[in-house]
Amino acid sequence: MKITFEFKTYFQETRNRKKNGDTMTQVKLMVDLGNSETRAVAQIVEEGIIKHTRGYLLDNHFVVENLATKETYSPYIQSEDFNKLDSNVLEVSLQVGATKHEKLVMWGDLATANLPKKLKTPVSNSAKADYLLNYVVLINLMDKVLDWVNTVYPSSTKQALSKGVEFELAVLVPPAQAVSARETFKQNLVRTFTYKNLYDGAELNLTVKSVKVLPEGYSSFYSVFLSYRDLNPRPHYEDLASRNVLIIDFGEGTTDLVGVSSQCLLEGLKHTIKIGGSTILSKVRASVNKRLGLDIPIASFKDVLKTCEVRYGSTTHKVREDVEQAIYSVASDIAQEVFTYLRGAEVEVSSFDRLLLVGGGVVPNGSTVTISEALLSELQLELPTLDLVDLQYLEEPEIEGIPFDLTSPRYLNILGLMTAFSLAQKTQKA
Repeated sequence: MKITFEFKTYFQETRNRKKNGDTMTQVKLMVDLGNSETRAVAQIVEEGIIKHTRGYLLDNHFVVENLATKETYSPYIQSEDFNKLDSNVLEVSLQVGATKHEKLVMWGDLATANLPKKLKTPVSNSAKADYLLNYVVLINLMDKVLDWVNTVYPSSTKQALSKGVEFELAVLVPPAQAVSARETFKQNLVRTFTYKNLYDGAELNLTVKSVKVLPEGYSSFYSVFLSYRDLNPRPHYEDLASRNVLIIDFGEGTTDLVGVSSQCLLEGLKHTIKIGGSTILSKVRASVNKRLGLDIPIASFKDVLKTCEVRYGSTTHKVREDVEQAIYSVASDIAQEVFTYLRGAEVEVSSFDRLLLVGGGVVPNGSTVTISEALLSELQLELPTLDLVDLQYLEEPEIEGIPFDLTSPRYLNILGLMTAFSLAQKTQKA
């Protein structure tokens, strides 16, 4: 079977190279920049062979203040209740576009326990490559990766090691932002810059050799179509090679839409819908409060999609019907916007015969209906031959160092990036 691997246009083969006579350690870092959480996989590559792998799930709540205010936060920074295992404190100098930022960054338990009102998270209404906090997220992540690399090569200090590590980044962004984000991330990140980790008490280097930017959703296609283990088409999904696939990535705050035809990304079909899992929660809350005549805060609905219950005071309310109505309502809203967008794009709507649903929002919940079922039902009103790609046959052996299930819809984009790196560069696994 012919594999039309379009990702090879994003990934170019690289080898360990020498800097000042010393071999640089190559770290490939694949990043899914979420709003509330960053999902990432780092791989140390030696002479074209993946030697070590580590997965990361990092909370995206930060306190970011002007460096001039550092003394104000000294009591928290110097507290013995926190350390680099559960927190981080960085001094960073960032050039984002024409603006230079000198910032004090606090992350982890130190920030959430002491400064909850100052916490910031990335937001979906700003382009990822233009938003300062996403660069803070990446620097914090790379600092944590350096800690890990230092455990692999413990003979060197972290400070010395940082001078011999090169990062090759692959970052996922909303489909419509992919083209502009490539140049922006490249301008702002491809360089060697220094920062200070106050827990390490040292000035450290970060060298970013390259940044590849891909649209969310497209990488998930390759995680389903191809096996990461052997880079061959999966038997249950090999028919996707010739299919027209509509891919919907349902996230917390937004839903991304892309199309793939015979394995190639449809350039005219890249769209982000400002509806997501949080929209369902808001609709459930509005329905429950109206029905009960209460004003239950949104925080009480945190787990409502799993439990279909809301606890308020000493009373637990059953809200399964509210949850299901909200799911169907959101599915209807998404379907309407999908069709409106497709009709305006140069795409034949009726050509799609497969639907791939991915993202954390499609993980099964505690209700009797899932967003996948509801959305498929809504889309089939106009596309009756559209079939859902069944992910139950998706399997990958566990990879040492990765603490999450790569075959979960929540992590398929990351698995796709891993597959892309390996296939494009024919990287072997040790």
